[in-house]
Amino acid sequence: MQQQDIIFKLSSLANRFPRGLELSKQDLLFVGWLYFREMATEAARISDRELRQQLSHAAVQLGMEDDVSQPAQVIDRLVRFRMVRTSVADSRAQEYCLTRLGRSLARDLLEDADFGSEDLCTLLNQAHASLRQEMAQGDPAELSKWLTHFFHGTIREKIEYKLLSIEEGLLDQEQTAKRLGSGQDQQAFEEALAAVRKGREYLDELLDAVQDGSAYMPLMAALSECHDRFSQPELRTAIGRALDFLEGMRHRIERMLANLIRFVRQCVSYQSFVGSLSRRDALGRLQLDLLRLALREPLSMPVVAQNRPCAISLELSASQSQSPVTLDPAALAALSAFVPEPVRNIQAPWRGEFLDEARRQWSATPFSPRPLAAWIRSLLAPNAADLDAEILALWYLLNDMPAWTPSILVRTADAQWEALGPTLMQPVILDTPHV
Repeated sequence: MQQQDIIFKLSSLANRFPRGLELSKQDLLFVGWLYFREMATEAARISDRELRQQLSHAAVQLGMEDDVSQPAQVIDRLVRFRMVRTSVADSRAQEYCLTRLGRSLARDLLEDADFGSEDLCTLLNQAHASLRQEMAQGDPAELSKWLTHFFHGTIREKIEYKLLSIEEGLLDQEQTAKRLGSGQDQQAFEEALAAVRKGREYLDELLDAVQDGSAYMPLMAALSECHDRFSQPELRTAIGRALDFLEGMRHRIERMLANLIRFVRQCVSYQSFVGSLSRRDALGRLQLDLLRLALREPLSMPVVAQNRPCAISLELSASQSQSPVTLDPAALAALSAFVPEPVRNIQAPWRGEFLDEARRQWSATPFSPRPLAAWIRSLLAPNAADLDAEILALWYLLNDMPAWTPSILVRTADAQWEALGPTLMQPVILDTPHV
């Protein structure tokens, strides 16, 4: 074909589709649905009523119940994109049918999506068995047709598609394993482990295709025998192309095997997966043991000792006096360690109002001692907060108190423990140092 003819045909293509196909994922699925319906019923035409029913049913089955998947809008788009056209029928009822473009597009896309379904060993076995049948007949013309239409037209294309599928699959599994390899939760662990297992399946398939016992070497030997037996130039050229393809396939598989082995070694291994899971289980068991101990043994509220802001002294005697401690930032950081981790990331809608009211009350009456637990409950009362919100309010106060004026003095009271949320705490009094 001359270059001018190519330019003319491509210009005609551009004029026919000036804005491209503009097909969305939903449009492709609907065209595929109509294609399968046409093959099942062996009827090209479909009435307007049945078309709407089919599109509605497809939207439900494929989980596309949105505004862009309404039957009227779908029909309008498919007609505009030349996937569906109005059928010329004798009846007065309006009927539609897939255009040649819509039918071929659906067929080719479905075949492309399924191009890697056949096993490599199966394809090589088919080629070897079929070649032996052609060799038994001994007809060079038929063998040439077999090479042209069956091997180079079907088997070769399927093998190339299969190798491409494995390459894309390996890249996808490698990215998945690296993204989820840290194993932050059980679901991530399972997905990363599945990625490694899928890579092992690819490894087994590649090895089975070229190792001893497969049809690869017998197929190479049979083609070499044909090359030596027949002298026709065109036939020998076709056989040479087949041998070159199989040799290139082996080198390509070797490179893929090397990349796959590197992937298995570099990505998170099975042992590190199991180790991460074991460490999480051990941490969970330790947390349960600490919880059981806390429920059995009476403990007091930890208070930071003066002049040691980073140390926490556990005073197990409720009657023992505690020296006052100024609530400086280091002391707040030590006390904050006892607030549960999940609480620290919660941003309640009442946080700003709660802290504003706490600052206002503290600056208005700074020399009035305030029991911490009771004061938190009084500040939360207008919000009708539940018990869990009291621990969250304590966390907000601990992070905001260092900036308050005047400064805060912490002391404990010799009294019964008070409830703060779902737990008990030793009475804590907030006071102001008298200068």
